[in-house]
Amino acid sequence: MIEGKILEVGSQAYDQEEPLLILFGGGVTAGLRPYSVLQEVPEKEKIRLTVGGQLTIGENVYTIEKFGRLAEQNLHDFAHTALLFAPPAAEDNLLNAVYLSPAQLPRIKAGAVIGYPGGDDHGI
Repeated sequence: MIEGKILEVGSQAYDQEEPLLILFGGGVTAGLRPYSVLQEVPEKEKIRLTVGGQLTIGENVYTIEKFGRLAEQNLHDFAHTALLFAPPAAEDNLLNAVYLSPAQLPRIKAGAVIGYPGGDDHGI
């Protein structure tokens, strides 16, 4: 697992109507900051997303159901993605999203750890 650390949770990062978290590395704009979760991922280039792989947020374990074709590259380049805690729709085409199950939005705070698949375990 590749570990990322939550640095800040924006004041409007949670929306009960939208089961998603928008993650950014240090380059988030001031306009997006209130809606974002800021993270630091020292080895972000080693993240390897795989359908069926696991992602952890604190003590919560999620299974990757689907991910957009830009999700892994944006994690490598900017530590940026959108984590969606909902079943992917067949017609949904969010290029930067990672769809996770179970469909349960976690409550996180600064200091929490996100475990991404990658490194020696290759996401399994």
